[in-house]
Amino acid sequence: MLKDRIENLKKEKDVVILAHNYQIPEVQDIADFVGDSLGLARQAAKTPHKTILFCGVHFMAETAAIISPEKKVLIPDGYVNTTAEIKSELDYCCTSSNAVNVVKAIPEDKEILFLPDMFLGSYVAKMTGRKNMSIWAGECHVHAGITPEDVKEKLNTLNQAEFLIHPECSCTTPMMYDVANGSYIGAAPEVSLSVAIALGPGGKSTDEGLVSQAIRWCRISQDADIISLSLGSNPNSEFAVESKTVIAVNEALNSGIFVIAAAGNTDNPGENTDVSTPASIEGVIAVGAHNRDGIVWSESAPGSEIDPYTGDNRTFPNQKPEISAPGVYIFSTLSNTNDIPYAYSTGTSDSTVLVTGALALILQIHGDSIRGEDNFIDRTEINLVKVALANSATNNYVNGISHDSKSGYGLLNANEWANQVDIEFN
Repeated sequence: MLKDRIENLKKEKDVVILAHNYQIPEVQDIADFVGDSLGLARQAAKTPHKTILFCGVHFMAETAAIISPEKKVLIPDGYVNTTAEIKSELDYCCTSSNAVNVVKAIPEDKEILFLPDMFLGSYVAKMTGRKNMSIWAGECHVHAGITPEDVKEKLNTLNQAEFLIHPECSCTTPMMYDVANGSYIGAAPEVSLSVAIALGPGGKSTDEGLVSQAIRWCRISQDADIISLSLGSNPNSEFAVESKTVIAVNEALNSGIFVIAAAGNTDNPGENTDVSTPASIEGVIAVGAHNRDGIVWSESAPGSEIDPYTGDNRTFPNQKPEISAPGVYIFSTLSNTNDIPYAYSTGTSDSTVLVTGALALILQIHGDSIRGEDNFIDRTEINLVKVALANSATNNYVNGISHDSKSGYGLLNANEWANQVDIEFN
């Protein structure tokens, strides 16, 4: 039998097998020790065997090699959490099982950079009450892939089971996290704004893994009220309808966060069939661009009448795009070459920023009314804010038309939007 052959080889080669809790039962059955990363590291330190066979994650084997440099450590190629090279630069090294205690032991006035897992970092900040933790926007792809929907489906099937959550799982966040740090304070000081850069080596936001991580970083470690996605990508070219980015955006919406996204810029007007993803998602506010005269920018992506997620016709107030805002020749960037140190840019990314700013001011004024007695903004309340936006838009449409495929329900009118929100919620 295979098990007997393995037992004989263990004795012959003087090998101890250490298996992580995540391994399948067949691997755990043949192991000498089973546990979490911290427990296995302790076993590696005290084992008398010459060779350690690690059934786990790559960094665990590296840790064993550091602790027991005289031993040979074997592991298949696999996922890397934090490498030994990075560990050599750290002041403290911890695992999920002792991270809270390690952080508690650090003086409270000492600022902490916590890496590599944003879910664990946010959990630790919540449990310790630390407000001076900067959390790295990293994740374990296995933990991050577990969504609240997955948990609810499993609980419906196993309704008598006890529910245990690992602090590195993304599904913990809608229920447990309210960490806020690193925010800019301005005209809406009660509304948090954080900036996440999710660009690949080529300087474009085409890596949806980076984009989804940035969205989750805003939701989890920054406790964002609004996530503004100025991706500026060509519609229908970057992210699929079912993608990591779409999942991350829906997680944000379900957590009570407003999401505003650029409708997209197109180099070939007339060829695109819809706004870019994730502006195409129903709960998201998609933003087109117009010039100083209120004329729609020719390269602002048009919206489709059909929702790509359901196949149904889009209806008020979720037709795409929802709104148009100034986005042509906007002085928005710093120039190192011009005598006047400012430069302009054009696109739906620029117009998205203005809608985001308007919503931040509205949340500052009417945030408590929108949250209601339960102090939480759900999808219904997000939809009512979108109703207010549609009703507030300035347009000169005729013949009963209420929505345009490029300029949406009309041009942004921030004051009237605030008035309409007051009508909807008070």
